[in-house]
Amino acid sequence: QQRLTEQLADLEQRKGAQIAVMLLPSTGDADLETFTTQLFRAWKLGRKGIDDGILLLVVKDDRTVRIEVGYGLEGVVTDLLSHRIIEEQLNPAFRQGDYAGGVQRAVDALTVLVEGGDLPAVDQTRETVDETAVLLALILGAVGGVLLASGKLHWRRGLIAGL
Repeated sequence: QQRLTEQLADLEQRKGAQIAVMLLPSTGDADLETFTTQLFRAWKLGRKGIDDGILLLVVKDDRTVRIEVGYGLEGVVTDLLSHRIIEEQLNPAFRQGDYAGGVQRAVDALTVLVEGGDLPAVDQTRETVDETAVLLALILGAVGGVLLASGKLHWRRGLIAGL
């Protein structure tokens, strides 16, 4: 688990794409495709606007596996390739009872595909909110609000000062 976590974090750091793995005993009465799609959306996998996430769902007791791919990676991780990963990497290992090995091989195969894909670069210049600026805005807003409420500052002047 630790190796997978590190591998997937490294992939996200370098390529921006996210791969998530979920192992469940059963989905109950839920349809596998619907369940996977809802989980993919709930976890908000992939970068916003690029949608470059992948979800590998293994449902052990139901003996089902699904790879859900975001729109941004559909050209890289096609349905055919997803099917081949399941048939050639996961299923043989699962038949031998090696669930961890099967998941690792599937993630390795997905990582290779994502690494070779033409994805937008990772934005290293993410804008962060400066805490000092937030504190200053809070203080000025509080002082301005008190002055407006007390009638010592006309709303037009307050608006101009704020702008």
